[in-house]
Amino acid sequence: SMLAELGEKAMGLRTGGLFGSWMLADKNPAMKQFVEAYVKKYGRVPSPMAIQAYQGTWWALTGMKDASSLSSTDVIKSLETTRVDGILGSFGVRAKDHQGEIGMYAAEVIKLNEKTYGATYAWNVTGTVPWDKLASATPADQCKM
Repeated sequence: SMLAELGEKAMGLRTGGLFGSWMLADKNPAMKQFVEAYVKKYGRVPSPMAIQAYQGTWWALTGMKDASSLSSTDVIKSLETTRVDGILGSFGVRAKDHQGEIGMYAAEVIKLNEKTYGATYAWNVTGTVPWDKLASATPADQCKM
């Protein structure tokens, strides 16, 4: 992924976003299982985007499975109440506006003391903010463009 290509040049990069890191595998059994399966299939650790896509797909498939039919109306209704405890913790959406209820992760690039799952560099999560602690923008705060 990006870090493998950048190598030493990645040192000092920081990020904040709605994705975690494969480095959370030691704290989350679901993440560990995902990382091990991903490494086995692709030969490298999952990127933050792969992690986020997996969590979202898991949630969407669960909602579709629980829907009374696969009509748009029934799937939307099901997704409004579907929660999954996955690789990024608990996830669902607010029914009123379909805003994803997922926390934020802060991370920085570190060089690993020894290769882990073949990786030399990784996004080390330095902090998390749970969904219920994130401030939501009010209509007055929203972009006017």
